[in-house]
Amino acid sequence: MLLPARALGRLRTRTPERLLIVPQDIRTADATRADDIYAGYFAFGGRIVNTQGRSPFELPAPNPEWRRALCGFGWLRHLRAADTALARANARALVDDYLAARNRVATLPDADAATTARRIMSWLSQTTLLLEGADAEFYHRFLKGVARDAAQLQQAYGATAGIGRLQAAVALALFSLCADVSTARQARATAQLSGAIDEQVLPDGGHVGRNPQTLVDLLLDFLPLRQAYAARGVTPPQALLNAIDRIMPALRMLRHGDGSLALFNGMSVTAPDGLAVVLAYYDARGQAMTSAPYFGYQRLEADGSVVIVDAGPPPRRTYSGQAHAGCLAFEFSVGPDRLVVNCGAPSLQAAAIREAARATAAHSTLTIDDRSSCRIASGAGL
Repeated sequence: MLLPARALGRLRTRTPERLLIVPQDIRTADATRADDIYAGYFAFGGRIVNTQGRSPFELPAPNPEWRRALCGFGWLRHLRAADTALARANARALVDDYLAARNRVATLPDADAATTARRIMSWLSQTTLLLEGADAEFYHRFLKGVARDAAQLQQAYGATAGIGRLQAAVALALFSLCADVSTARQARATAQLSGAIDEQVLPDGGHVGRNPQTLVDLLLDFLPLRQAYAARGVTPPQALLNAIDRIMPALRMLRHGDGSLALFNGMSVTAPDGLAVVLAYYDARGQAMTSAPYFGYQRLEADGSVVIVDAGPPPRRTYSGQAHAGCLAFEFSVGPDRLVVNCGAPSLQAAAIREAARATAAHSTLTIDDRSSCRIASGAGL
């Protein structure tokens, strides 16, 4: 848990005087969505909310995913893609709305480490959008807001578990590179990053949560972070470099002939844009690895036919919130045609059947007496 806003006053936070670099956001952007945002339409988590002229941060959220996406500010990249004075002014106004809302209440319902980490990364990567043409007062409010988020995240880091811990480590490392902080603070952030990577990224490149989508998400954060270290002339931690080199082959291992990822352990329909971005960063002509014993997957491939098998145990409880009871499930494809598949994780619009999709019966594997190979605890993990 993160501290309430009022408690943040007790933290020793120093607002940086300036930002030294602007990291890349390599996620794809859609400039047409900038018009929707300006018109007050915010589409996240499978729901669209029309603010009708009000601040989106003052409205009740239709679901937790909508609130987390709103307060994570990843959608700022669409305003950046529009590249207009109106989009820049709208972006600053919405950030100001958030800062004002946070100052008015004890806590906003976005106080989790993963959302705070995403907001830090989004704000830092969109500083050109936010600060170009901004006045000195907004510049100071913005820097103060980023610094407060970083202090809050650092305070909660020791108690943060699961993928949120790794996301927090990435955000804190990025902040230490972008802001004019002490070398000691930068070294601490780098050490935290190395520890979190070693804890969660397995020797064969898999993630302990066993969700293929997590590999894509991690690379979308790791690749810009590696570039940020280079931009500052700071040697990146070996754990980061090794993780990128290991994740790439593990990701390719889980691809079918049509380019999509196998539907195991929380994986939904593959978003082709994010996958295409990360695959563009390395040579894709080599052979995919066939065995990932730590990750728990095996691959058979011959004459254009591919079989991918879930041959691993369920992840630890901390990482099992999205895992599926698909022990020994397999998927089979021939060329671009997928012949045997699992159900996968339904979209957010189909939340009512997401628990059912985690059961063994939703997978291409043996089910005995209509029982799942793992117990699925609602709201917890496997």
